[in-house]
Parts: sequence; C-alpha cells; structure tokens
Amino acid sequence: MSANVTVKSERSALDALMRDLGQLTRASATVGYHDPTPVKPSVNPFSKDKTPRPSGLTVPELAAIQEYGTAGIPSRPYMRRALQSADELVNRVASEQFAAVVNGDASPTRAMAEVGDAVAGRVLDTLEDAASWAKPNSPITIANKPAGAPPLLAYHGQLRSELTYAVYDGDRQLLLEKPQS
Repeated sequence: MSANVTVKSERSALDALMRDLGQLTRASATVGYHDPTPVKPSVNPFSKDKTPRPSGLTVPELAAIQEYGTAGIPSRPYMRRALQSADELVNRVASEQFAAVVNGDASPTRAMAEVGDAVAGRVLDTLEDAASWAKPNSPITIANKPAGAPPLLAYHGQLRSELTYAVYDGDRQLLLEKPQS
C-alpha cells in the first residue's frame, strides 16, 4: 500500500522564503542626495547686497563640495565619516532584518530600507556633530558669518532635509525615502 501526500502550505511557504531570500541577495541600498534639488537662495556674506541669490548649485553638488572640498573650501567628509563609524550598526541592523525576513515579519525591500535608514541616521548624526570635527572656516569667512556659526552648517538644514535612502533590486529602484531620524 502506498500514499502520495502533498503539503502545499509548507511548500508555498518555502517557495516564498526562497523568493524573498533571492530578492534580498540582489537588494542594495544607497544613502545620499538622489534628487537634484536646487540649493535655496542665500545671501553672499562678502557682499554689501543682502538680497538672497540663487547659487546655481544643486544639493548633490553642494554635498560633494562639502564632502571633498575645492581649492578654496576644505573637505568636510561627513558622509565618509558616518560610513566609517557605521560598520557595527549596519551588521546589527542587517542581522535583525535578515531574521525578520526569514520569520516573515518583513519584506526584503523593507528589510533593506531599515539598513538604509540606519545609515542615513548616522549621516544626520555626523552632520549634527560637525562643529566638533570639521575643519574650521577661514578667519574671513568666520568674520562674515553669524557669531558662533560652525563650518558646514551654512546649508546644514538643506543637507539634512534633502538626505534620502533608496532601495534597489538590481538596477531597479524600489523605494526612495527620507530617514526617520
């Protein structure tokens, strides 16, 4: 005597898990400035004319100038500094999110978004702490800024407000969000 038994619920759950794990292995997250939003008009501190003028820069360009510096602006690498200090955080959050995917508590996209959000939060913390580590402004710049204004923070609000993270499945963007922090 023989019997054929098919357990569909276990097989479909295993298939779903395998599909989710496959998507998770293809997934990636990026943190940065994904939208070329123009920098808000500002007043040139060296001009007698105090009318706000557009700079012609986008927020990603401003971020790159701050990160890498120019001939006249020192490098203030807030993104690289945040990433250098994020290894333990990324490993912890990734491990938690992997378990959440395996347990069926999170989709691969949401799991990767949590990793992106954690790194973006670290970038925001590094921006907040810039006064303690960023190279000081030149004496001329300091004289023309409001009293006590630290370097990097001239556009601090826009660098904070425009920071996003994106989740990809291969080359396809699945979501773009602002950090929860």
